Amino acid sequence: MSKSARRRAREFALQGIYQWLLSGNDVSVIEQHMSQVAAFDKADGELFRALLRGAIGDAESLREALRPHLARALDDVSPVEHALLLLAAHELKSHPETPYRVVINEAIELAKEYGGTEGHKFVNGVIDKLATSFRSVETGRSHPNDETGQTVRAAKASDPLTVVVPDRIERLVSEAVGNDFVVYHNPDTMGREFGDEEGCVDDPENGFYTDKQAEYAKGARVWMVTGTGHPREYFLCGCFRLERIEDGAEEGFQSLLSGYGVTLPSHLRPSLNHEAWFPDFLNRVGHFGLGFQRISDEHVAAAFVELVRQKIASWR
Repeated sequence: MSKSARRRAREFALQGIYQWLLSGNDVSVIEQHMSQVAAFDKADGELFRALLRGAIGDAESLREALRPHLARALDDVSPVEHALLLLAAHELKSHPETPYRVVINEAIELAKEYGGTEGHKFVNGVIDKLATSFRSVETGRSHPNDETGQTVRAAKASDPLTVVVPDRIERLVSEAVGNDFVVYHNPDTMGREFGDEEGCVDDPENGFYTDKQAEYAKGARVWMVTGTGHPREYFLCGCFRLERIEDGAEEGFQSLLSGYGVTLPSHLRPSLNHEAWFPDFLNRVGHFGLGFQRISDEHVAAAFVELVRQKIASWR
């Protein structure tokens, strides 16, 4: 499977931090060396530099934050996993725009590719605990108070002051209908999952491969529908703003599409089959067999808006 530009950026940053741990070279030297490695031009250069410089520059502080969650000294951790812990810790601490689940999942995937046999389990355990410290509101978990040593309850998604849904997602979901498209998403054939089974709000990693024309949907709000079983039951997954279209992203697919949006957890995805308007809509869009299609009926778009808003409100 082809890697996204952001995945490649993390991969090159990991290699750079690993090189720094072993050689102690200046970060500028490492940065220059990594920029000459094959396929670097396919990476998100800005993210690579931010992660590399941030993790190395803040290494001591990050190590202090990691130590309480380690069962052994950092000196006893393999250089690859040491580098990966620094990378993920920095992203958790300094890049709040990236959801903590994405940070953890990316770290696990890199550990599987570059770490030891059980390295991904070790990294997962440590970074998951660290997320409680750096992202207590987002994770909704308790964490120790540094001053008192007492346990402080972290805010939950149901707490009114918790920033669960960023402003741009509120605007995306609530904006007036009129520039809306719908697409059927089958993660088994599209090569990359949009969000995950637990759902995700404002995930910058959102995206999927497609062999359908999508240029005319760029900039639009795209509603994603998936289905299961025979006869098919259809579910509304969520919506996203289609911002970027990358050509030749994966063999067999025309493009990698990405943007920002909200993916509902699997247990909250509303069934569409019982909506009175759905059978007629299903026929008009050819049972979703024609790729990205503009929603011409504003009542349908408005129904999608209401369904997703209701589910976001009940998300716990």
